[in-house]
Formats: sequence, C-alpha cells, structure tokens
Amino acid sequence: GLFSARGVAPVGWDAGPDGSFIRQDNLLASSAILQQVVDGEVAEPLVAQLGAFGDEPELIDTLTIGTRVWSRYELTVPGSIIDVYVAESDGVTVFVVLQHPPALRRAAVAALGVPILEAIGP
Repeated sequence: GLFSARGVAPVGWDAGPDGSFIRQDNLLASSAILQQVVDGEVAEPLVAQLGAFGDEPELIDTLTIGTRVWSRYELTVPGSIIDVYVAESDGVTVFVVLQHPPALRRAAVAALGVPILEAIGP
C-alpha cells in the first residue's frame, strides 16, 4: 500500500529524514526532494499552507500518471523556486516537493518531476 512506499530519488542524492533527499549543487546552493503521504484527502488545505513560506502557490498544470491526477504548483521563496505535486486518491494525499535554485529549476523539473511521479506508482 501507499504507506509502505519509500522515497524515490536520483542516484547521487543523499537521503535525509522522512522521505527527503538532498544534493549540494555548489557552495551556496542545494536542491531537495521531499515525498510524503498524508492520511485523508487534504490537498486544498495543504497547498494553502504553503503560502506561509513565500508567495501564494500558483497552479501551473495537471498531469495524469497512472490512476492519479497530479496538480503541480509553483511557489517562489527567497533563493529558490519550489514545485509541489499533489494528488488525492484512496483516502490519502500524496505530495512531492522539488526545491532548486532558480538557475537549475527548469532542467531539474524536466529531469525529475514526471520520473518521480511515475516511480511512486498508480
């Protein structure tokens, strides 16, 4: 089931606590991936809370991968642009957060976003 799922990360990233992975991009910047499953279908309040970290999250697009429909939000915080993917299914909310320095964001989202969602499964 979903609660037995483990985080998915690219080779070379360091595992952190609770479904997080970190990569040091250079002396001043790092990238992070966070993957979590929350009991209940709580995507809307979860996304609303993200506004406390920076600008109000903006819905960028939706993606259907397997049986899940993922909403992708963008959030700008000092020094980073954060992409948040959220899907509700079977009484749980799954979310994936990708945080990268602005110069690396576009390439990182292209290389990591969909492959991570596909690896999480249906």
